[in-house]
Amino acid sequence: MKDKTYSRSLRTTNKRVALAAARDFFHEITAKVYGSMVNVKAERELLYEDLVEPTLAIERARVARGEFGAATLRHLQARMKNTIVPFAGKIPIKRFGYAHGSDFIEMMSKKGMGSTTIQQHIVGMRKVLNYE
Repeated sequence: MKDKTYSRSLRTTNKRVALAAARDFFHEITAKVYGSMVNVKAERELLYEDLVEPTLAIERARVARGEFGAATLRHLQARMKNTIVPFAGKIPIKRFGYAHGSDFIEMMSKKGMGSTTIQQHIVGMRKVLNYE
């Protein structure tokens, strides 16, 4: 990546754990190298919306590697923009809890969305929550 080699000890002998750690390390370095880092001023809490762009940068890198198609990324971006960020964007990450997820599901159910659509939105929401 940009003419530099990055390395980190994974400190494990378990293959599955090592692969997961290596993947996470790759995502972290990709986000740093390509400029999608979380920039938050010290005087305010980290909000859900602060982690959306870095999460999407990781997903763009996965598309570039061929892990899934560009259409899947477009769908995720649309879900973030149209539904997830308007609902959860201003919620501080450290305070995000079960009640917020439950309220999100209830809101989507009231809009008449099906269970598969709701599940896909939850996956998108979880990607951002797992970023940290």
